Amino acid sequence: MKKAILILIISICISQLSAQGNLQFNQVKKVTVSETVPANKVWKIEGVIYNTSLSNFSDASTQQMLTYDNYIIIDGISDAIRSIRGIAAINSGAKAYVIWEQKFPIWLKAGSTLAISTGVQFISVIEFNIVP
Repeated sequence: MKKAILILIISICISQLSAQGNLQFNQVKKVTVSETVPANKVWKIEGVIYNTSLSNFSDASTQQMLTYDNYIIIDGISDAIRSIRGIAAINSGAKAYVIWEQKFPIWLKAGSTLAISTGVQFISVIEFNIVP
């Protein structure tokens, strides 16, 4: 009896829950300047295209510690999305790198701003309409 009442209460609570809306595909965007997520929409950042690669570090003539970070700007805050740390010994041809990259997707709500920054050529975004 207690189990049946508990299941009934849980079922009633779950039936009262409702989402804020469904997502409907709107368009694919390539963000290259500062843009704001429009009202009643959400953005899903799928990835970025960098304008810097490991080949840009080949100018070292001796063993040298290399550091390079790539950033995007979300709501005015610079966020690192890739970090490269390494040692290049060009004379011997040896190179060793550690690369950290942000996992995607990143979701942005209406009113959020997004822009490229250091080392990023553009940001790939999918825009969704929020349908009640």
